[in-house]
Amino acid sequence: MPRGRRMLENGGYYHVIQRGNNKEYIFESANDKGYLLELLKQIQNELPFSLYAYVIMDNHYHLLLKPDDRTRLNELMQKVNSRFARYYNWQHKRSGHVFQGRYKSILITEERYLFAVLRYIHQNPVRAGICSKVEDYRWSSDWFYRHGQSSFVDCKFILQMLADESRQAIKLYRDLLKNNEDSTNYENFRVLGELKTCETIPNKKIINQEVMGNPVQRPTLDSILKKAAQSEKDFLLIKNASRERHLTPKKVKYIKAAQAAGYTFQEIGANIGMSGVAVYKLQK
Repeated sequence: MPRGRRMLENGGYYHVIQRGNNKEYIFESANDKGYLLELLKQIQNELPFSLYAYVIMDNHYHLLLKPDDRTRLNELMQKVNSRFARYYNWQHKRSGHVFQGRYKSILITEERYLFAVLRYIHQNPVRAGICSKVEDYRWSSDWFYRHGQSSFVDCKFILQMLADESRQAIKLYRDLLKNNEDSTNYENFRVLGELKTCETIPNKKIINQEVMGNPVQRPTLDSILKKAAQSEKDFLLIKNASRERHLTPKKVKYIKAAQAAGYTFQEIGANIGMSGVAVYKLQK
């Protein structure tokens, strides 16, 4: 069955943000940050979920994750926050609220926003003025990506979207993190991406109705490119990785149409001699 638009199933991908009560520095010490990481590892064994990125700041944290089919996001986050709160109150001989209300979760329904949120999370310490380079901050998952090593953080999932070969994927990841042009605050959304042809159910699962009905044969990348190029000459120029400026709008049109047909940035780029990251940057 051909793959449709990259809408999410089985729980979806989420950008989760949780702040300390009254913006208190509840993660000021290395011990407190380290305890939260150990807690995430423990809870992965109890309520399975994939963790793609994290950063722990002094007064809040960010996660990029995907719950397993059997795991509800609210149950997962309740367990993380309640256990950390008990530890924190005991460790610091205090009582009362540790976190500022309920966590915020942003549903991500399109592949391109996974890249954007990953970058947003890892660049958090730089934006806050804590360090000048992403790789200088100890308490984020950036290290796993720069070394291509998965553990409780699944970095291979996103790296493989960038390139099949590991060293090339890591290089493209580093290029992605150098991009400081995107000033979007990715905390100010409820959903990143489209919910078209989808329905939401209580567990926040997103179901692609195309998969449930009769599948539609998706067009080939070359047929999409020919339509966007509008002429055989420009089709061949784009196909052969020409960088002529007048081709840029046609490339963008091709990328958006191919993405809508369910192709990944890596697949789209490979057809016209571009990397997945370059495709992502061009279509923004």
